[in-house]
Amino acid sequence: MKILASLLLALIPLRLPFPDQFRKAGEIIDRIYLRQAAGPCVNLLPSLSKTEREKFMLNFGPLSRTRGKFFVKGCQCLPGCGNYPEDLDLQELKEAMKKDETGQLRVYAYSPLTVVARSPEGYEAIPYSEFFRKDLFALSTALKSIRTGNETLDLYLKKRGEEVLEDKFEEGDELWLKIKGNLRAYFGPVLVEDPYLGVKMAYGGVIFRVLPGELLPSPQKLLLKIQKMMPSGELRALHPLPYPGIFKAELLGAYGVYKAPPAPSFAVLPPFLPDRAAKFLFVNVLREKYRRGISGASRWIEGWKGKFSSYLLFLSLHELAHFLNIGEKTGGGAAREIFADATALKMAFLLERDGKLPEEKVEDSYLAHIIFYSIMGKKPALAELNFLLSRGGVKITEGGKIEKMLAFKRAVDYMWKFSLKSIRTGSRFPASINLPQALGEVFAGVDKIDFYLETNTINENLTGGSK
Repeated sequence: MKILASLLLALIPLRLPFPDQFRKAGEIIDRIYLRQAAGPCVNLLPSLSKTEREKFMLNFGPLSRTRGKFFVKGCQCLPGCGNYPEDLDLQELKEAMKKDETGQLRVYAYSPLTVVARSPEGYEAIPYSEFFRKDLFALSTALKSIRTGNETLDLYLKKRGEEVLEDKFEEGDELWLKIKGNLRAYFGPVLVEDPYLGVKMAYGGVIFRVLPGELLPSPQKLLLKIQKMMPSGELRALHPLPYPGIFKAELLGAYGVYKAPPAPSFAVLPPFLPDRAAKFLFVNVLREKYRRGISGASRWIEGWKGKFSSYLLFLSLHELAHFLNIGEKTGGGAAREIFADATALKMAFLLERDGKLPEEKVEDSYLAHIIFYSIMGKKPALAELNFLLSRGGVKITEGGKIEKMLAFKRAVDYMWKFSLKSIRTGSRFPASINLPQALGEVFAGVDKIDFYLETNTINENLTGGSK
């Protein structure tokens, strides 16, 4: 009987044969990222209650990623504080960089792969490969020991195992682009928002399976149409951009920065070659996010007709829009997100005009999207909601619902142009980031949705959790 069972198991493909091999590397990534994200707050872990400790580990620190509030007394460390001294005086650091005649402190402090530390002279910048040496040596060993049976993936993992000890990742990213087969894995530094110098990277790891079919099979025409519509001089890069594809995928495991709530809905990989980075929408995560949050926000939209397929289409168009300003170095993150949302809608309007969008109510999914994030207090969503209200694109009914107006498309066009200007000039997008009073009263009794901590039903094995 045991022999028969073994044979049957050999014939049936297991759901998670590979993440177990990656688990050791993932645990090390979690450890490194915890030091980066939480810094000295890690020392508080033994004194926390079980609930606080669990919440701390899910958030990789004392700040709730979705609520934006500190929940641990005695430490208000912003994500990324571990890359700086505990007693950092940011103005003092910047003055020290100005006074350094060699210019080395400025160069190395602004490197995305260094930790800023105190020194007898004031400040110094220590490379990740030196500061995290012990953990990175263990990570190197773990990555080089993985055997997946996919020669192209194993070659990438071996190279990445060497690179983490050198702080040089371009060759590994080149190999990542050449991985064949459905199973993909990425381990290494990724871009994050740094509240101090704004340039640091953080360690992360993700394992996923690419699903059949591309979300946008022929987007080049859309890109070219949008590029031609851009006001002259608004963006420097108006030439046709390389487009490697936007694909559906199933998340199998997430570690470090990728595991931070909410679990990643898409991956931009590899980060060291952004102009060639394929994009993957994690359908299993997004389905939960849609079911638990986005579709729930639909109750505040008059005559809502969105569905999961239109939400996926909106997000794929949103990601496609990011290719248009990939070369831009100015403009804040909020303006870029507003630009991506507005461009996604403009592309949807073009698809609808060309008869390629017969039933997909992308704008309904978009409205649910910005309401969901407005409730959670996210700045880009609040700015978009207020802008559409001020331009007559939507209105708030007496029953506290959002109603789309005839001027919706025109308002989106204004929003798109203003976001372009904000990106190009580095200025603030001209809209309030406060919740409109009429909606504030409606949302007053709504508990802000904390997708990962309170409503995530994805198996912890699939998100890299150890719970």
